[in-house]
Amino acid sequence: MLDVHPFHGWTYDLARVGDLSRVVTQPYDKIDLAMIRAYREASPWSAVRLIREPPGEAATAWHTGAASTLESWCAQGVLRRAPEAAFYAYHQVYPHEGRTQTRRALIAALSLRPWGREVMPHERTLRAPLEDRLRLTRATRANLEPVFLLHSGDAAAVEEALVPHMAQGATMEATIDGTVHRVWPVGDPEAHRRVRETLAGARAVVADGHHRYETSLAYAEECRAAGIPGTGPEGHGTVLTALVAMDDPGLTVLPTHRLVRAAPADLPSRLERQFEWRPHAGDLAGLCSAMAAARPRTAFGLVAEGGRRAGLLLLREGVRVPGPGGDAYRRLDVTVLHRLVLEGALGLGEEAVREGGLAYERHAADAQARVREGAAACAFLLNPTGVAQVREVAEAGERLPQKTTDFYPKMITGLVFRRMGGG
Repeated sequence: MLDVHPFHGWTYDLARVGDLSRVVTQPYDKIDLAMIRAYREASPWSAVRLIREPPGEAATAWHTGAASTLESWCAQGVLRRAPEAAFYAYHQVYPHEGRTQTRRALIAALSLRPWGREVMPHERTLRAPLEDRLRLTRATRANLEPVFLLHSGDAAAVEEALVPHMAQGATMEATIDGTVHRVWPVGDPEAHRRVRETLAGARAVVADGHHRYETSLAYAEECRAAGIPGTGPEGHGTVLTALVAMDDPGLTVLPTHRLVRAAPADLPSRLERQFEWRPHAGDLAGLCSAMAAARPRTAFGLVAEGGRRAGLLLLREGVRVPGPGGDAYRRLDVTVLHRLVLEGALGLGEEAVREGGLAYERHAADAQARVREGAAACAFLLNPTGVAQVREVAEAGERLPQKTTDFYPKMITGLVFRRMGGG
């Protein structure tokens, strides 16, 4: 069961910091050096000062400074602890493909469970980010960013419990990178009861934040071994989460396209036993539309020869994808691409990837531009992975290859913090 709890969140005092848009940030793993500098210049209270090392400072040496900054902000009233325990209704309003969409989330403290049937991962984690986030958690004793979870519960019932408390304007609102983020604290015990009962029978898949979740598991184990009490919504046995229903109509998953540094000019003919090749003479939008129209058949867009050649690669019926994994895993477009094309036809193994033989782009136009400018020999364009596919693979106990999903937009940092021990 999912055991969610209201908690005493720590939020910015807007009278002190001014526009919330100047202090919130993208999550730590999406922030590059230029963004760190821009965020720090935007405000002395930017959340980036808590989650990323300052420019020029070693990534292993800044955690104590972040903890001091957090303590100072809380002591000075830059951050204030909510007087009552609350769930936080969180709406993200964003443009996508010519329409305005709204994704609805619930910010809550979730009782930690080891990976299993209740909370499932869908991607692999890396050692270095885990160690970095664990050092930060030890120093700050806080959850500074939420884990983004997709839950199987009744979204309508959750909304019905929260909506009566959202009649007034949002308590917090920020706009960052084109997305409007609105938050309403809900302190009503009856609403809490209804939400908890609704989600009690649900399961969840981590959409973003695998490292944060595994960090929380490791930190909780350390605290238990040291005899540190950790019960309750603000103990080490819970973690800050933002939960979205799997069937939320505002849920968008973007693909991550692959760029290959070197490829033979006759690649389509080399793949003819496994793929049907359909040249495409139109524009990029038309190629992407043709890819989408081909579903559920596996289809990739190929842009090569400086952008002068483009077309569709469609998997032929009956072709079997080799290697480990169940049927759901091997049916994934990204699995087909990697095993049959990148590894099979191009010989791009793990070592070649580490040496820069493979790169990634979120936007198809950027991938095309890289080919046209000669930075890549060719680009493979993918359709997005569906939420149902993510869930099917996770429930089979498997994890997707890296860069399979890109849930959009991200859960931003700085709306609500959770300090352990009650602050």
